[in-house]
Amino acid sequence: MTKRAATGALIGLALGDALGFPTEFNDVPSILAKTGPWREMQLPHPAIVTDDTQMTLALARGMRTATERGPIGPLRLARPVREEFVDWYHSPENNRAPGNTCLKACSLLNLPERDWRDASQVG
Repeated sequence: MTKRAATGALIGLALGDALGFPTEFNDVPSILAKTGPWREMQLPHPAIVTDDTQMTLALARGMRTATERGPIGPLRLARPVREEFVDWYHSPENNRAPGNTCLKACSLLNLPERDWRDASQVG
């Protein structure tokens, strides 16, 4: 994928996430009552950058770092992705109510005694 295509995909993801944010966890009748038909939905003002978008961008940055270091594989990918998620975990921008599972996973990634190369430590 070219840099341009990746950027477009990430912008599309962020816009879709911002459109869905006001109705997250609502059922279809509630969503239709709030927004009308989906093809007529307007981008909320302000459009919110959600925790899901932030985590997707962290993953993308980690992948970019890994690919800059050579052919991508699990071991080359693990460290930069881990570092991006730990950075996001500590960021003051991480204030959009991420779920407990995400926060717990990032807190575990943050522990220096949990060596990212040892899969037996998962759990």
